[in-house]
Amino acid sequence: MKTFRPVWAVFVACAVLACAPRAGADDRVCRGSLGEERIDGSLHVAEACALRGTRVDGNVTVGPRGRLSADGVRVGGNLQADGAAAVVVGAGARVDGNIQIDGSGNIRISGSRVGGDIQLTGNRGSISVRDNQVGGNLQCTSNRERPTGGGNRTGGNKEDQCARL
Repeated sequence: MKTFRPVWAVFVACAVLACAPRAGADDRVCRGSLGEERIDGSLHVAEACALRGTRVDGNVTVGPRGRLSADGVRVGGNLQADGAAAVVVGAGARVDGNIQIDGSGNIRISGSRVGGDIQLTGNRGSISVRDNQVGGNLQCTSNRERPTGGGNRTGGNKEDQCARL
């Protein structure tokens, strides 16, 4: 009768686990600044992050109290912030999905191209939305301060607090 050899079982288990794909292996956390580089995944902003010419193939998320400054960036997915201290999306930025900012502080979106909607909801700081090309709707609701700006072109509607922008 053959005896079971635990060494082979360990070897097979290790080989299978080593070959298994890791979820989120290319996702990154930004602390500080990133220049002209490509992130083949998503980016999370936990603190302060400055993006200059960075390409993110996935989503950019800004966590509570995070600060994002993004100029000349390319985001293949959505840019989302919930409870962020500040979000600045500046000249030459392109977001293929939506920009969704909820319950955050100061916001400035200017000179950017957004493939989907810009949705600003329940924010408590100053909001400026100026000279953007938006493929979908520009929606602003329940913000403490009325958003300012103008010169925005949309493929959909300008709604609620953003109706005149």
